[in-house]
Amino acid sequence: MLRNRTYNLKNKVWFYLIIFSFLIFIFFWTFQTLFSNTYYEVNKKRELNTIARKLNNTDSILLTTEIDNLAYDYGVCIELFSNNTLIYSSNSLEKGCIEQKDLTFYQYKNKFISGDEEEGSASFYNSRFNNKTIVKAIKYNNYTIFINASLEPVGTTSLILSRQLAIVSIVVLVLSFLLSYFISENISKPIVKLNKKATEISKGNFDIENENISRIEEIEKLNSTLNTAAKELSQTETLRRELLANVSHDLKTPLTMIKAYAEMARDINYNNKKKREENLNIIVDEVDRLNLLVNDILELSKVQANTEKYVKEKIDIDDFVSNIVRKYDYLKEDGYEIVYNGIKNVTVNEDKKRLNQILDNLINNALKYTGKDKKVIVNIVDLKKKIRIEVVDSGKGIKEEELKYIWDKYYKIDKSYQRNTKSTGLGLSIVKNICVQNDIEYGVNSKENFGSTFWIELEKM
Repeated sequence: MLRNRTYNLKNKVWFYLIIFSFLIFIFFWTFQTLFSNTYYEVNKKRELNTIARKLNNTDSILLTTEIDNLAYDYGVCIELFSNNTLIYSSNSLEKGCIEQKDLTFYQYKNKFISGDEEEGSASFYNSRFNNKTIVKAIKYNNYTIFINASLEPVGTTSLILSRQLAIVSIVVLVLSFLLSYFISENISKPIVKLNKKATEISKGNFDIENENISRIEEIEKLNSTLNTAAKELSQTETLRRELLANVSHDLKTPLTMIKAYAEMARDINYNNKKKREENLNIIVDEVDRLNLLVNDILELSKVQANTEKYVKEKIDIDDFVSNIVRKYDYLKEDGYEIVYNGIKNVTVNEDKKRLNQILDNLINNALKYTGKDKKVIVNIVDLKKKIRIEVVDSGKGIKEEELKYIWDKYYKIDKSYQRNTKSTGLGLSIVKNICVQNDIEYGVNSKENFGSTFWIELEKM
């Protein structure tokens, strides 16, 4: 059965870098062995062709000074024949001229002189220098010119290069080993640290050191992301614990009351109808409170999970908000007053359900904290390109240092405050999550003893 194998990153990086160095080493040796000599020979043949063209363009082939200059400039031997007789040589045996006694060259020379070919080239073994010599032959009027180029310098150069390459290769390989180790160490070390961080986070330890662990941009971005994730997970864990504590407290209280009053209703003499009805009403109220709490928890979970699609549609804002405010008319019996100041002929493109949730939660929050006058004001403010919906209460206001916490789940402005039966402490958190997910601007303006104004801003159509 095939198994997925894992490799140490450091060793893997080191291995690949070493392989890369070996490939470079092999490439240069292959080039030196197979191509360099061939390249030099081809290049020398090009030089001979150049010399031949210059000789053909010479006004007088018998200008020996010009022949000597070309032989000297290009490091070749030039011989001039008339029929089969050598009439001039650049006199440079040291530059590669093949001696006449060399049989192979002698045969080639006689064949070319007696033949019809105007131009040709061939390679010969030069017995004098024990090397290879290239011969370029051309005919000029009644003369035959042989240009001899020894490859001895090429062979010598190639040998020198080979020796230098051997030394350089050894040095490069040693440096490659050291460099590979250094690079692999610097790449793997921060990743090992990241792995340790991730392991600690997986164990629930979110209090990790927020440090820069690498100068590599991608690794540092990953480190920053991991630090942010740890911070957010820590906050989530804190909120989870608070949620459990608060929910368990909020559930425990009504359940205890339901049990107590249910027992009382059971034990009370059935002839005491008034007392029995009081107990049953309390039970119903507490059940309603529990139901509201559960619904808000579920709603907040859905909003945070963003499982429901935000469906926008055209909304007449005045008509929409006035209908929401009208739902609270029943509170007039308890002395509450909601004043609505709207504006006509303004439309927005939003999700009706979510917008309704936002306004309901803001109004309920205002009703909970408004002052003795039990008055709440809902304003629509025209901001040219936007409209602002304000929910204003006349309560005691919020301290400046507490403003940033009021959108958190179960946060209490007054720690001694006991929520009424119409509140779960999740309303503002629901508002915040809906606004953030749908790019709706929101906020609060408040000052102690002067009430609070919660607001949202919507784009006009």
